[in-house]
Amino acid sequence: MLSALLILVGAALTVLYIRTRPQKNLPPGPKPLPFLGNLRDLPDGTTPEYQHWIKFKDLYGPLSYVSILGQSLVIIHDRDIANTTLEKTSTKTSGRPQFIFGNEMCGYNQFLTVLPYNKTFKQQRKLVHQQLGTKTIAPRFRDTQDIESHRLLLRIMESPEKLLTHIKTPDPLALLVDQMMHNFALAFIPMTWPVDYLPILGYLPESFPGLSFKRIARDWNTKVRMVIELPFEFVKKQMRKQSHESSYVSSLIKQHDGNVDEETELGIKQTAAVMYAGGSDTTVSAISSFVLAMLLFPDIQKKAQLEIDSVVGTDRLPNFEDRDRLPYVDALVKETLR
Repeated sequence: MLSALLILVGAALTVLYIRTRPQKNLPPGPKPLPFLGNLRDLPDGTTPEYQHWIKFKDLYGPLSYVSILGQSLVIIHDRDIANTTLEKTSTKTSGRPQFIFGNEMCGYNQFLTVLPYNKTFKQQRKLVHQQLGTKTIAPRFRDTQDIESHRLLLRIMESPEKLLTHIKTPDPLALLVDQMMHNFALAFIPMTWPVDYLPILGYLPESFPGLSFKRIARDWNTKVRMVIELPFEFVKKQMRKQSHESSYVSSLIKQHDGNVDEETELGIKQTAAVMYAGGSDTTVSAISSFVLAMLLFPDIQKKAQLEIDSVVGTDRLPNFEDRDRLPYVDALVKETLR
């Protein structure tokens, strides 16, 4: 047992050494340490990170490079170079970093936001574009937005002391998504998961000391699968009972006349999950921020109310058709989202 462990440790150190060796054809940067790379050159937390990295421009020029335990980081300090590299040659540089723990073990590599530019990325982007990609298509969901906004206002009027509860209802799926997104944020924190810089650890039995990340990944992967599967199955069930609302999922299923092939079905599940995950938290945050802003700046609230009263009157609530005639309110909403 001990000899096997020594062999594995030796193999791990060899892999780490190979991954951390200085490479050619890279921008200049501070000299790395063996195995650790430029660990000592990271921000120490005493100053904002941008102030730390801007010093590299003076030392190494418009491009600099550091390596942290085998993870490479190229820092661009020049706007023109950034535009040329990330915009004009985006097909070569728009890939996302791939982390063994977060992407592979936890299962987040199924989501559009972390996919590399490949066939799956193109398929998922196409599905999203079909339903939400143009100004002509997106308004189909306005009726649902109107209904839900009216329900929210009614609940706030009935019990204003429960404002935050009304904004974020205790829905089981919403709670599951919150857990998944919390895990997502933790899964991609640099230097947190040993398997990201020592991939060989992923092949060792979970019983080995220090491999608790395997149990964590398994639990988080289960939540990812639930977020992918449960909403889709719920919509299909509602469609069979003819009691469904128009939605992203139901529209795509109808588009295929109910005969969705396995690959497309998986794409629908994955894109629906990531949009729900991305939208649920940001919607709650935006509404909460807007309410707080109106409480902190009553003069702004008064100007917005005067605009609504002058354009819409006092007999009805504003709707999407009034948007072009409410430039001040529209600007407030955009500022909240910014």
